[in-house]
Amino acid sequence: MQSLALYGLEAIKANNGWAISALGISIVFTGLTLLSLSISQIHKILDFWENRDGFFDRIKAARKNGKKTFPPPSAEFKSLDTTRTAVEYKLLTNRIGVPFSLPRLLKMAKKSGLYKPHLSINELLKAGLIAPDGDGFFYWNE
Repeated sequence: MQSLALYGLEAIKANNGWAISALGISIVFTGLTLLSLSISQIHKILDFWENRDGFFDRIKAARKNGKKTFPPPSAEFKSLDTTRTAVEYKLLTNRIGVPFSLPRLLKMAKKSGLYKPHLSINELLKAGLIAPDGDGFFYWNE
């Protein structure tokens, strides 16, 4: 009897060598990518480590005062001119019909290119110009 001895590319093919080598290459490539990303961001980790006392002090002060640590809202989110906004949105609701749904009004406002539709509708709701009818729809509170 003659023994089967495979060498070279035949041995690689017979023993799933191509799949194993592709897996090995992908593992090495992923490892090197993660290593390069971690090395490129190490300056941020070191900066945080050096200033960790200040970070923990801010957290303790916020918990003590009961305040959120978020920054204050910018001037961009101040109250809008609700009368002008109401006129613009009344024109849209005339096309939809009354009572109207807020998602449909929002969709039309986005298509029309109105300024910050979520914020505008929220301001109209807070001002009491738009009121719910109890069935999931809204109407204008004149």
